[in-house]
Amino acid sequence: MGNEEIGYDTAGDLILVVSLSPHFLFRRDGNDLLHTVEITLQQALTGSWLDFEVPSLDAQRPVKVEMGDEVVLDGDMHIVPHRGLPHLTSDGQVCCPSLVQLTTVFSSTNYCSDLTSDGQLHYGDMQIEFRVLMPRGPLSPEKKVELFEALEGLEWRSPNPRS
Repeated sequence: MGNEEIGYDTAGDLILVVSLSPHFLFRRDGNDLLHTVEITLQQALTGSWLDFEVPSLDAQRPVKVEMGDEVVLDGDMHIVPHRGLPHLTSDGQVCCPSLVQLTTVFSSTNYCSDLTSDGQLHYGDMQIEFRVLMPRGPLSPEKKVELFEALEGLEWRSPNPRS
């Protein structure tokens, strides 16, 4: 309610306009956070050495990514469940602990419809997309022979498998 002073006969509404700016690390897809990580061709081919941390919105809990023995292709996605944004309530409110208390002060009908039975919030996922960087400049003839011999006899897969 607004304008609740003597001389005003109707209550008014408080209207807030919120604008979103692009984040320097993340893009958004609904409740999922999208993050692009650049890795070298050397890292992509030797996935067992590709263990690293990606920052998250919660600075106290970075996301640890362990790729194991996977060969990473350009455009590959790694999904980290439940590390995206909190889901929204049925009336479009952000469902997070700091806002639940605040919004219930203003609206007795607001509730977190996405709380689990044990009171935990539902979150979207973090999707990490890999961009594989290629070496610059020409390779020496010796390096070309070394690379050819190192890769000889491997099974190959298409970066974009067709169904």
